[in-house]
Amino acid sequence: MYADQLEEAEQKLETTKRRNGIRFKLYGPSIEYSMNDQKYRGTIIDLSISGCSVEVKETVPALAQELTILLLFDTHDRHPSHFQIKTRVVRATTSAFAVQFLDLDSDRQEQLYQRLIHEVGRTVDFPQPT
Repeated sequence: MYADQLEEAEQKLETTKRRNGIRFKLYGPSIEYSMNDQKYRGTIIDLSISGCSVEVKETVPALAQELTILLLFDTHDRHPSHFQIKTRVVRATTSAFAVQFLDLDSDRQEQLYQRLIHEVGRTVDFPQPT
């Protein structure tokens, strides 16, 4: 997070506090969700311990709809590779939606937070030119 002035920095910190956590920008993790007895997948845009934004190519859930989502990460020996969470849709557009997590207790929040720190700290392997 960057700010050019103190006022802007304070505003960004206040927004972060209101959202109950820092939002992590991730590249790659996906989610699964079900609606009308059909399963869908989406790609996480950003994620915090209180909710996430998801980009989708298929059906977007309706505003205020409750969903159970499954956050999917690569397998890791110290951190959970998935989190099943009850959510409520708080924002929806034609190609994305955002949800608020409804049932994460403090232990699961801490596990998710540690997983997010791990994800942000991972190095990216780029193919070497031949």
